[in-house]
Amino acid sequence: MKDYIPGIILSLIFFVILTVVNSQIYGGVMSLSLLYLLIILHILMFKVLSVEKKWLPYSLFMLFFAVVLFFSVPELTQQQATEKVIATHDLDVTETTTVPTDNINPFRPSKAYFFKGYKADEEISVIVTATNGDVFVVED
Repeated sequence: MKDYIPGIILSLIFFVILTVVNSQIYGGVMSLSLLYLLIILHILMFKVLSVEKKWLPYSLFMLFFAVVLFFSVPELTQQQATEKVIATHDLDVTETTTVPTDNINPFRPSKAYFFKGYKADEEISVIVTATNGDVFVVED
C-alpha cells in the first residue's frame, strides 16, 4: 500500500490544480473527463513503473497526459469571453454562467459561456463558444 502513496499524492496535486484552473480561469467549461481518467490511471502507472524503475514508459505516459491536457484547454478564458462580449455588443453584463452544448468530443468543452446584460435599456442574452470564440445573440 505504501508504494501507492507517492502516486496518490501526485495525482491529488494534478486533480486539485486542474479543478481550480477550470473553475477560476475557464468558468467550468474545460473538458476534464479524460484528464480525470488519466489522473486515476496515473496512480497505478506510478506504482508499477517506479518500483520497476521503468522511467521511459512513465515519461511517455506523462507526455501523453500533457498532450491530452494541451488539447483539452479551451481557446477562450471566461475573462476573454467577457471582454469579447463587451467589445462586440457594448453590453453591461449583469449575469455570467455556462450553458451545456451538444459536443461529445472529450477534447472540446461541453459548455459555452452565457452572458445576460443590458444595452440601451434592452435586455440581451449572448452565448460565446469556448472552442473558437463565436458570439451568438440569443433571441427570447
